[in-house]
Amino acid sequence: MAAVSETIVREYFELHEFLVRQHRKYIVQTKREEDDIDFFVLNPKPQKREGEVPFVLTSPDLAFAALAGLAVAVGIAALYGALAIGPIGVTAPTSAVVGAALPVAVTVGFGQPLAGAQFLGLAFGLVGVALFASGPVGHAAGGKATGIGLAVLAGLGIGGFTLALDATGPAAGIWPLLVARGVATATLWLAALCHQSNRARAAVDWPRLGLAALLDAAGMVAFLLALQAGHMAIVAVITALYPGFTVALAALIDRERLQRAQLVGLAFAVAAVMLISWRH
Repeated sequence: MAAVSETIVREYFELHEFLVRQHRKYIVQTKREEDDIDFFVLNPKPQKREGEVPFVLTSPDLAFAALAGLAVAVGIAALYGALAIGPIGVTAPTSAVVGAALPVAVTVGFGQPLAGAQFLGLAFGLVGVALFASGPVGHAAGGKATGIGLAVLAGLGIGGFTLALDATGPAAGIWPLLVARGVATATLWLAALCHQSNRARAAVDWPRLGLAALLDAAGMVAFLLALQAGHMAIVAVITALYPGFTVALAALIDRERLQRAQLVGLAFAVAAVMLISWRH
């Protein structure tokens, strides 16, 4: 290194509070003789990297993502089975109640901190979701609350999906969700192949199916980001309020009768979101 350039480099590092040492010329073992090191530079105050390196999928993340995929596969199969034999206004809220109660129970059991207003909001949310499923059912099921067992199983699967996905690290990005969806898709595909029947299959409405897939994907990405940034119990309860929209659609499309208790449940749901979002 030329003397002038060496002085400039040394002064640059010393100006930025680096330590510069030169005990002797260090010859680098390369083919070129002019390759050498004139001095060593040390940063006495290294800054720690804030946060984790993005998009790093570790082995535990992969295991929890696969477990989440198996859980949601069971939940989806049970949910659609319940919707096929029971009224939407009962089966959907029942699965949501169980799916929210499981993460909340785990949160309370492990003593994760929550503010007083947030605890009240969680209680309001669970009450609201429960009220969605209360009262007599509409005429679509002939007044019989069928499919409750499958709805409970669906809730357990959804709750297990929430717990497993929450166990993955934020540094994994959306990879846990992609792995979980891949495992769930493969599991449901194998289950469908094992239960093929000779019954005539209805024509597939591909435009609506594609729209549903896009909405589902967007919702799952938002759900994962919420788990990574927020509290698991809060995220579980807020997402469990979806039956309010489902019940409303059932009333408009399937002509299922809404009960007064379900309307009160909607009010509890709104209050729950406000309390959970409260900032002191």
